[in-house]
Amino acid sequence: MIGVTNNEPPEFSRIFDIEDLPDEVLEVDISATESERQALAIRFDLLSLDSLQAHLVLSNPGNKGDVKLSATFSAEVTQSCVVTLKPVADRVEGLFSCRFSEQVTEVKEEILEISVGDEAPPEPITNGKFDVGEIVIEHFGLELPPFPRQPGVDFDEIKNKIKAIGGQENTDNPFAVLKKLK
Repeated sequence: MIGVTNNEPPEFSRIFDIEDLPDEVLEVDISATESERQALAIRFDLLSLDSLQAHLVLSNPGNKGDVKLSATFSAEVTQSCVVTLKPVADRVEGLFSCRFSEQVTEVKEEILEISVGDEAPPEPITNGKFDVGEIVIEHFGLELPPFPRQPGVDFDEIKNKIKAIGGQENTDNPFAVLKKLK
């Protein structure tokens, strides 16, 4: 699983036992505790993670060795604006599906080539158990805005103000403005 080494427990773990699943569909709502949200905020370099919840639909169509997960999630996050470094509050939402299988015998670190239309390889079921929490968190991380900005903040406008203060020469050098102040 991405982001967690074998020595570290995941920040958000929700383990299911395949024997406890009904033959058809199980719907479950999960949410992160305060301590889990704090740990996830550190992992994803967030100022805060105020809420995180997911709705899971687990289906086990008569095959106890294979489980399909469909999930939706939402979270309230606060990140730093990449331009001003001021807090930016946002709602992150997503949906995904994946499979878990007992047929996955070993998790290998290898490079897989997957085309857009290809189905991702299944996640492992080990000793009859599988963790949906880390999968939810991996997809949450993919949905986080990579360059959060406060509404109305324009990087070019700020760059032009810096040029106006520091003059036009060597404005590509980050120390040019400081040199002018000297």
